[in-house]
Amino acid sequence: MSKTFVPYLEAARLAVATEGIARGVQNKVFEAMAMGKAVVSMHRQALYSIDAVIGSEAIAAASPEMFA
Repeated sequence: MSKTFVPYLEAARLAVATEGIARGVQNKVFEAMAMGKAVVSMHRQALYSIDAVIGSEAIAAASPEMFA
């Protein structure tokens, strides 16, 4: 993770993974969860391999409206 990114993620309540195309698990999802942050992702595929509770530890938005 970029050291300049760390202070922003530390101060955040959650992280938003805005991948246009979800292929596998994005490192930013791992990094945010490793810091204890909830994750909101536009694509459920980005969360498949993670042992996270969808709805509390991670949210997979099914549409742009739900994402917003």
